[in-house]
Amino acid sequence: LSGYQQVWDIDTDAWSQTEQDRVHNYVAAGGSLYLTGEWGCCSVDSSTIALINSLVPGQTVAHAGSQAPNSWTIASDAPFGLATSPNAVTYLQTASAGALSGVPPGHVVAGTSGASVFSAWDSSDVQGGGRIAVVMDVNWLAEQYRGANWGDLLKNIAAFL
Repeated sequence: LSGYQQVWDIDTDAWSQTEQDRVHNYVAAGGSLYLTGEWGCCSVDSSTIALINSLVPGQTVAHAGSQAPNSWTIASDAPFGLATSPNAVTYLQTASAGALSGVPPGHVVAGTSGASVFSAWDSSDVQGGGRIAVVMDVNWLAEQYRGANWGDLLKNIAAFL
């Protein structure tokens, strides 16, 4: 993984421990990571949750279950410029939003601290100086589930990472 500046993973299957260790070591060496999750209920999220909890000292995120609605506001003062740089984005469209609990307010991009559907941690938070962005249950390939601003939102995530 060392040849990449950032790794993007669409969480459709739980990773093996060997795969998790490899990604953990990459981020702990300063790499950046984009993760997705499912409904916040399933074993498929185990990799996402394990990586966050192992890479962010003092952080304990967990499943927060399925959340409604499927469109979430992104405030203009969302952390790390994720709402403004390089594009102004005001919402996130999900398929059937799952969420993470235990995400501190300064790391919630969309959702609440009790149920975050879009979370981020920057280099001052992550062991080794990497960055992590997590968006729960977005189907970027199906137009009806990704919202009209999907391209701008992805560019903001890439710029952050």
